[in-house]
Amino acid sequence: MAKHLIHIGYPKAGSTFLQAWFQQHPELCYVPGGLGGFHNIYEICQPSELSFKYFVTSCEGISSPHKGHRQIFA
Repeated sequence: MAKHLIHIGYPKAGSTFLQAWFQQHPELCYVPGGLGGFHNIYEICQPSELSFKYFVTSCEGISSPHKGHRQIFA
């Protein structure tokens, strides 16, 4: 069973490095700015033959939201 990893990135704490690391590992379902590895809500509903250990959400806006920050599912 896959799990959901939520990374609440604080600014200047290495979030960009960690997000690049997420992208390099095929066992992790991750897309920048996405939710749980999906670009939009329609992708969540689509059946997939791929299996992942973790579905990853990573966003600095969760720890310090502001208007200029790119939102998840913008």
